[in-house]
Amino acid sequence: MDHKIHQVRRQAADLHAGHKMSEASGSHDRHAGHSVAMFRDKFWLSFALTIPVVFWSPDVQHWLGLRAPSFPGSNLIAPILGTVVFIYGGLVFVRGAWGELRDHKPGMMTLISLAIIVAFATSVAATFGLFEVETGQLAAELRLHLRGVELLDFQIQVGVDTAGHRRLFCRHGRPPAVSSGHLRGWRTGLERRCLRGGPAVQARSRPALAGSASLETVTRTVHTEHRTLIAAPAESVYQIVAEVTRWPLFFRPTVHARVLERDNDQEIIRLWAFANDEVRTWTSRRRLDPHALRVEFRQTNCTAPIASMRGEWLLKPVDATSTTVAFGHEYRAVDDDPGHAAWIAEAVERNSNAELAALKAAAENHDRMDELVLSFDDTVPVDGSAYDVYEFLFQAQEWPRRLPHVSRLDLREDASGVQFMEMDTRAPDGSVHTTASVRVGFPDEAIVYKQVRVPALMNAHIGEWRIRGEGEGVRLTSHHDVLLNAA
Repeated sequence: MDHKIHQVRRQAADLHAGHKMSEASGSHDRHAGHSVAMFRDKFWLSFALTIPVVFWSPDVQHWLGLRAPSFPGSNLIAPILGTVVFIYGGLVFVRGAWGELRDHKPGMMTLISLAIIVAFATSVAATFGLFEVETGQLAAELRLHLRGVELLDFQIQVGVDTAGHRRLFCRHGRPPAVSSGHLRGWRTGLERRCLRGGPAVQARSRPALAGSASLETVTRTVHTEHRTLIAAPAESVYQIVAEVTRWPLFFRPTVHARVLERDNDQEIIRLWAFANDEVRTWTSRRRLDPHALRVEFRQTNCTAPIASMRGEWLLKPVDATSTTVAFGHEYRAVDDDPGHAAWIAEAVERNSNAELAALKAAAENHDRMDELVLSFDDTVPVDGSAYDVYEFLFQAQEWPRRLPHVSRLDLREDASGVQFMEMDTRAPDGSVHTTASVRVGFPDEAIVYKQVRVPALMNAHIGEWRIRGEGEGVRLTSHHDVLLNAA
């Protein structure tokens, strides 16, 4: 009897095992050849190739404040190796998805294939400037990617024990679940939870890359990016961005610019510029990369309400005669005060739009600059000290009493020594002309100025009084640069 019972139990076990084996075989036919070892090998090689892709990615460098070496062809590293990773590591999923769809049983392979194809196509289109990828798109793609990666990770951790039964090796007891995430603003939530509760894994997306930044953010550092398309060669556009001392002539917000130090591809500059109708001054360190057509900047002595400010100009040739320009900023307000942040956001928005419009106008007329820019000066010797000459020029409120052609002059000076001057001058025919200027003084050396209201014939008029010692006296030079209206 015991022997017969043993036989019945063995036959039932054999039948049960055969049923399981045939069931497992049927469920894996679509993934034949997809071994754990194969996925592991593809993962490690793809991971190795991904490192230079990430390192040379302009966006990643911008987010992390890194700087990759630049050389001819370095801009092709990310797209070429990224394509290799897609083909080598992704085609196995595409082939698997094709089998699932052919059997009318879409599953994990279809999901992962959809994720990587959409991401790869989006990346290719953005690389060629067909469109811009904004926050919502980036976050959605990231979420889809991570869901596919989790499913792949879950599949690889499926094994078969010695009894032939499937065992799931999940760190927390069951397959991970992905939350819907938070796609507004700056953050995308990704949660991995199992029955015993696991730590949340969060991914942070880049903020919106068009227009002004929203102040309704989770983080306190704000990123903005403004873009424009310019009908001019990239080299001509880059030259205007790189030559900062010419900015006052082309950029309406910039009053004056000086290069304090220069060492190969780096320089320290000081700018005086309008910010929300106030003239502010600051010092920045810039790094110029003509090969990558990039200029990075970082303020080294921020003034309130700015706690930190950095960014970049990034140019991408569309063809031989047109260029896209991305002008990015990353800033933080003092004490993270909402009022301070709103002030900075308005200033960045106004100045970025004004500077990109001016850059576009100047670059698209680069072949006419010789006829549009007029420069001239006049020099006289003065039998006096540099101090006396400077004081005569700087104390402009006394000009109506000292100069017969000046009939009125209103002068005010802010805490930083910047002067705002409105002056009426009488021409020989008796007509009166009114000019308004901003002036910056460098004692006993120079006074620079920029007219903030110019005649319709001009786009800009900047000037400088230069005082140079000569023997017992000085040489005084009045220099002018005028940008005529191209229309």
